Amino acid sequence: MTEAEHAKLTDTGQFGEVRLACQIVVDRDMSLTPLMTVEDQGWDDAGPEPALMVEPDAEWFSIEMLEEK
Repeated sequence: MTEAEHAKLTDTGQFGEVRLACQIVVDRDMSLTPLMTVEDQGWDDAGPEPALMVEPDAEWFSIEMLEEK
């Protein structure tokens, strides 16, 4: 997990409940349930196609290391 993702989820009280899709590298099949959709939110579009890798280059930490900070 990146420090930015940990901080955002901790600040919003969602740490341990959800992950930020923009911070996950999809390198195998996975199942997910979107919590926000274009239709639910009344958006015109979903935005740009996600990058293949997390951008900008992320520094990854174990959750234990992040919780110690």
